[in-house]
Amino acid sequence: MNILVVGIGAMGLNHVKALNQLKSKGLVEKIYAVDVDRDRLTIARKHGADMVFTDINEAIKYKPDLGIIAVPTNLHYRIAKDLIKHVDLLIEKPITERLNEALDLYREARVLGRKVLVGYIERFNPVYKVLLSEVKNDVPIHVESIRVGSLRGNPRAYGNVLLDLGLHDIDLALGMLNEYDVKIMGRILRGDPITSAWVMLGLGDATYVLHASWDYEVRVRRLTVLLKDRYYEADLLNK
Repeated sequence: MNILVVGIGAMGLNHVKALNQLKSKGLVEKIYAVDVDRDRLTIARKHGADMVFTDINEAIKYKPDLGIIAVPTNLHYRIAKDLIKHVDLLIEKPITERLNEALDLYREARVLGRKVLVGYIERFNPVYKVLLSEVKNDVPIHVESIRVGSLRGNPRAYGNVLLDLGLHDIDLALGMLNEYDVKIMGRILRGDPITSAWVMLGLGDATYVLHASWDYEVRVRRLTVLLKDRYYEADLLNK
């Protein structure tokens, strides 16, 4: 399998490193990397990329089997819209900045018969998996998440803190409750772009509260779950 990674920032480089490990096991044949920054491409080469490009159209000529999109969020839709014509996609979250863009990609994937996955990596956090096994036969009454830290980089490249951090926890709560009847019950948003957010959602009969922020020096990734007869607190950072 030949895999194309578009965007060699922190996450894109992580993908290249992981793919290089798979290549050493014979699961990946070639790794292609695309970025407008030649210095980043040099780094990608050092970590296992076989071929590097500044033009995505040149990379497509080598017929990759999968495309990984790890560019800034505001570029996801434009690049995915072009790349989906050629390959299945793994897109770093959020899939797009706007709902209508995500729905358009969904329709395009259905028409073309393409697979599109979104990089919600916290679903595979071992602590979350244990927590799911503990509550799977019960219905939580209240779920609460704290995901805070500091951002090194331009906030506008990440959209806002809800799109960058908060989506992980909303995804975990939705998966735990298996509930997609979502009501926005309240919110406080600070910054332009948003750097701190407090959000309360109604998820079916349960309530969910999220605090996500880039405005802290301390890093916290905590998920708490309250059931009728017991309470769980999961540290997603210190596994």
